[in-house]
Amino acid sequence: MAVWQLDDELWFPNPRWGEEDGLVAIGGDLSVERLVLAYSNGFFPWYAFQMEREPHWYCPLDRYVIIPEEIHVSHSMRQLLRQQRYEVTVNQDFEGVINGCSKAQGRNEEDGAWLGLILSRHLPVCTVLAMLQALRCGSLLILHPASDLWAVSME
Repeated sequence: MAVWQLDDELWFPNPRWGEEDGLVAIGGDLSVERLVLAYSNGFFPWYAFQMEREPHWYCPLDRYVIIPEEIHVSHSMRQLLRQQRYEVTVNQDFEGVINGCSKAQGRNEEDGAWLGLILSRHLPVCTVLAMLQALRCGSLLILHPASDLWAVSME
């Protein structure tokens, strides 16, 4: 197992060569081109800005894949959706979600927090990134950083 050092060239190593936890590479940049290459190949950056100066790139071999045609919506969830207490929007408050997630539950105070100023400056300019927001009574809900949905359009 090895962790590769990335440079200015746009490339990623074979994820099977990485660590057991999915860490494959360190370094490179957070340019739109690298993010598109990364996400289209299953990599994502985890930028522990308080601990490291360079992004860490993960590509876990075990994944959870959501297949829309196979989603089972429970009876109680259907009831909740019919009540229309929540509104789901796409890319309506990118900065609010990034800032909210970075501070939710004091995450910005922890070692290993990944949504720091450096990353939040790069993501909004990435036009292929889509973010869903959940709102209740017009207010953005930030329940937990892992509860937001991010997607990269590969059209």
